[in-house]
Formats: sequence, structure tokens, C-alpha cells
Amino acid sequence: MNSLRFKQNGQSLIELMVGLSLVTVVVGALAIITTYGLRNSQFSKNQSQATKYAQENLEKVRAIRSGNYGICPPSSACTTWDSTFWTRTFSAGEKYTITSCSINSITVPYCLVTMGGPAPTPTPAPIANTVFSQEVIVLNEPISAPPPYNQKKVISRVYWTDNTGQHSSDLVTILSSY
Repeated sequence: MNSLRFKQNGQSLIELMVGLSLVTVVVGALAIITTYGLRNSQFSKNQSQATKYAQENLEKVRAIRSGNYGICPPSSACTTWDSTFWTRTFSAGEKYTITSCSINSITVPYCLVTMGGPAPTPTPAPIANTVFSQEVIVLNEPISAPPPYNQKKVISRVYWTDNTGQHSSDLVTILSSY
């Protein structure tokens, strides 16, 4: 009896489909891993930059204190640090930005300038040519202490928004009258 023998010289269609499916899964997984890596890298870069801007703001506040530069509270003219800062009661909603200002016709490099009172909450000031915005908040420390206030809590907050939402970097320092 003659037996028919089939020769298998190539791949079957099922083997080819399984191989293509495996390659597709591996390439898809690599693309997802790369996307997450790039997103995390961008977030880390933004977090680092925001922390740097927040630190710069705290250094500017210290320079304002050391140089007796200005503070421009709501509904008041800009005055020097020593004449206003330690005796002033800061309400929880007061937010400031740092800019140059004029005190008694003299321009000083840094001033705490109000962004508005507690309501409505002011929009943080944008940092030019970046995705960041910033604000400085000054509070009496401790908050429940009666005048005279010997310490102030300064919060430097820098915001940014990316595809996952809004983020912020907050740095805090306590200033004492000396």
C-alpha cells in the first residue's frame, strides 16, 4: 500500500498568527513603558524647576528683610520692611508676588506686592516664558499669637499644570525679628 506523506516545509497559518501576536504585544509594551518613562521624566524636571523657583522666592524674601526693602499690603502704600512687616497682622488669604517697587521715590529691587485679599482668591502670578506661576503667602507664627508678632511664616508656592492635572511645590520658612 502506498502511503501518502505530506511534507511540511513552511509555517502554518496558526503559527504565523501566534508569532505576529507575540511581536505586537512586545512592541506595545515597549511603547507604553517608553511613554510612562518620558512622562515621569518631564514631571521630575518640572518638580525640580518649581522647587528652584520656590527657593528663589524665599531668598528674595530674605533679601527684602535684610535690605529693608518694601512690602505693599492691600489698601496701603508701599513701605519699608521694618516699618510694616513685624507689626502687621496678615490674614490667611493674603497672597503676594515679588517684584520691584518704588518707596518714597526710590526704586528697590524686591518688594512683596499684594495680589489681592482673601476673596476672591487671586490667581498666582505667571513666571515669564515658563509653564509655572507663583505666589508668596505670609502668616503670623504662631497663627494664634497676640501682637507683637516676633515670627512670620512665609510660604513660597509654585504651580504648574500638565496632562495629569495641577501640581505645586511649596517651601516654608519662619522669619524672626532680630
